[in-house]
This record gives sequence, structure tokens and C-alpha cells, in this order.
Amino acid sequence: MKDGNMIGSREEYIAQAISRCNRESYKAAVCDMLGWLYQGPDGRSKKITEQSPHSVRYEIRSRQHVEVYGFKTIHTNY
Repeated sequence: MKDGNMIGSREEYIAQAISRCNRESYKAAVCDMLGWLYQGPDGRSKKITEQSPHSVRYEIRSRQHVEVYGFKTIHTNY
């Protein structure tokens, strides 16, 4: 399943995010942002759900963000 916001399956997207995370020069983590808020294309805050695009749900966040906000990590490079 592919559209403008999804790249293949969830597992493929997570694997790509992990690869990008490992290439970063700073300490980072791939995080599952389920339950957090993001700004939609209409400018309104929306809750991240199971149906949210992979690019919104799985993000690379710095170690500092993970420690401060307590994001759920899938993979870390620190």
C-alpha cells in the first residue's frame, strides 16, 4: 500500500527510519509517537492514531527530546 504519506508497509518504513537514524551524527532514536499530537495540513492539532501516516507516527528524535518528553523508542543509536 503506497500513497503520498506511506512508504510501503509499517515495517518497511520503520526499517528506513532506523537506517536514517544510524547514519545521523548525533545521538537519536526512532520513536513511536502514538497518542501525541501533530499539526495537520489544515493547521489544526490532531492526535496520532493507528491510522495516521507512517511519516507522522514514526519519527527520529534527538536523545534530549526522548529524555525530556519520554517518547516510546523503537530503536536508539546511543
